[in-house]
Amino acid sequence: MSMPGTDDPSASSTSKLSPAERDKARADIRALRERTLADLYRRRPATRAEIEKAAGYAVIGASGLNVVLLVGAQGAGVVVDRRSGQETFVRMLRAGTGPGLGYMDYRFVLVFKSATALDQFLKLGADVSAQGNVTVKPSGSGESTDTMTSFTPGVSVYQLMDKGVNVQANWGGTKYYRDPDLN
Repeated sequence: MSMPGTDDPSASSTSKLSPAERDKARADIRALRERTLADLYRRRPATRAEIEKAAGYAVIGASGLNVVLLVGAQGAGVVVDRRSGQETFVRMLRAGTGPGLGYMDYRFVLVFKSATALDQFLKLGADVSAQGNVTVKPSGSGESTDTMTSFTPGVSVYQLMDKGVNVQANWGGTKYYRDPDLN
């Protein structure tokens, strides 16, 4: 299976990171994955069984901005193929539209309910989704777990907001691509 990005102009066969930097970046993303899954399972216990039955899942950490009618976000994470245990480190970019204003740091989990959904994601690296929320969350205060609606069949998305102020109703597309420095 291939992940999008091999024809991405930003992808290169030579990593810009030293082996130590690459190992640290991978370790940081793995720690993000473990923390995110623990938080999700605590907040929504039923998601544990959903992920255990799934073909795979992805955990992404991101920052997003919504200004009037424009939405943008970027982040990084890892896709785990539960069939093989293989990890694919990814980057993401989101663009969309919809009324709103705000900034937020958040994490999200994509659950691929079937092998077809996972394989399609690994091959195409795209998702179209919609979300709406009103959230004020200073860093370290309270909890926020939102469900984003993915229009990709066989994919559930759970969002955990870490901090930010956000009032929005938007839809958009997200491009995921293989991280050339970590794979």
